[in-house]
Amino acid sequence: MKMEAPDTESFAAVAWRAGRLRLPDHGVKVIVVAPAATVDLALRSGAAIPIEQRAPREVTAIHGAPLAPAGVTAENPAFDVTPATLVDALVSERGVVARPDPEKMRAVFGAETPPG
Repeated sequence: MKMEAPDTESFAAVAWRAGRLRLPDHGVKVIVVAPAATVDLALRSGAAIPIEQRAPREVTAIHGAPLAPAGVTAENPAFDVTPATLVDALVSERGVVARPDPEKMRAVFGAETPPG
């Protein structure tokens, strides 16, 4: 049995699920708000982003009291990666990139992307 942490259920995870549920077909927009320091245009895809794993105990107990039965495992990612195809805009302190693509990202972030 696996549990997901409600406090780490980020909008990115909601956006990912929205794509699977076809919510974009109903006008749901996905806007990612992140500091420029978290944008790495040298990566070929979001799949290459290392996801920090937080302690499972953060979601299986509260103030030391167990919330889950003994032996339950839990994943507790610090963040999620929203698939690029779902992102309508990326907002950072450097500006807004509508419908981000490599050219628009380079214009705002001034970095090169790997050759395609």
